[in-house]
Amino acid sequence: MVARLVGMDRQRLARAQRGERAALAALVEEQAPAVYALVGRMLTRQSPSEVEDVAQDVLLRVVEH
Repeated sequence: MVARLVGMDRQRLARAQRGERAALAALVEEQAPAVYALVGRMLTRQSPSEVEDVAQDVLLRVVEH
């Protein structure tokens, strides 16, 4: 479901979840800008570093689940 919501390549996500570094790097490079933008819109009163921390946390949770 997460893969469908953000247009993520399901196979790449599965490889990243299995620990394949290249897949994880590609996934982060592809999705980080959209995640950062969404988190930034949601946390308008937070500092850019706080937004970045939350965005990184979101990306980690996607890979972990």
